Amino acid sequence: MSTFAHELCVGITSGLIATAISLVVTYLVSHLQNIRAAKRAAAKEAYESFYLPFISLMYLTDVWYFNFSSLTEDIQIRYFRLIMNNICYMDEKILDEIDTFYGCYIRETVAGTYLPNTNDFFESVIVAVLQHADKLAGILKMPKLGGHALTIYQESADVRAKSQNCKERQSDDSTTQKDDCHTKPNIF
Repeated sequence: MSTFAHELCVGITSGLIATAISLVVTYLVSHLQNIRAAKRAAAKEAYESFYLPFISLMYLTDVWYFNFSSLTEDIQIRYFRLIMNNICYMDEKILDEIDTFYGCYIRETVAGTYLPNTNDFFESVIVAVLQHADKLAGILKMPKLGGHALTIYQESADVRAKSQNCKERQSDDSTTQKDDCHTKPNIF
C-alpha cells in the first residue's frame, strides 16, 4: 500500500472515530438533560399537585393550633383525602408515616373511639411532608414554604399539647370551659 493510501486511511479512520465519539458524547449529554428535565417536571408536578395544596390547607384550617383529633370531621376528611389521593407523589419516609397514620385513622373512624396516638402519627406525617416540600422547593428554586410552615408548626407544639390536654379533660370533666381549650394564642 502506498504512503498516500495509508495516510488517507488513517485520516478517514481518525475522522470517523472523532465523529463517532462526538455522536456518543452528544447522545449522552442529551440523554442526561432529558432525564434531568423529566425529574424536574415530576418534582414540579408533585409540588404543585400535593405539597402546595397541603400547605395551603394547613393555613386554611389553622392546624398549627389543634391536634388532628380536635379538628372537625370535615377537615379530617379533607386532609385524609388530600393525602390518599396524592400518595403517588410521596417518598418512602412519608409513606411509612402515612401507613401508620392510616391504620390509626381507620381504626378510630370505624370504632368511633379516640386513639391518642393518631395525633402523634398525623404530626409525623405533617413533619415529613413539610420537609419534603422544602426539599422540592430547593430543587425547583421556589420559595421554601414547607420550611416556613414547618417552623410555625414546630413552634406551636405547646399550643397543640394544651389542645390535647383540654380534649382529655373535656372527656373526663364536663365542667371544662370550651373557651379555655379552643382559643388561639395571640401570636402578634
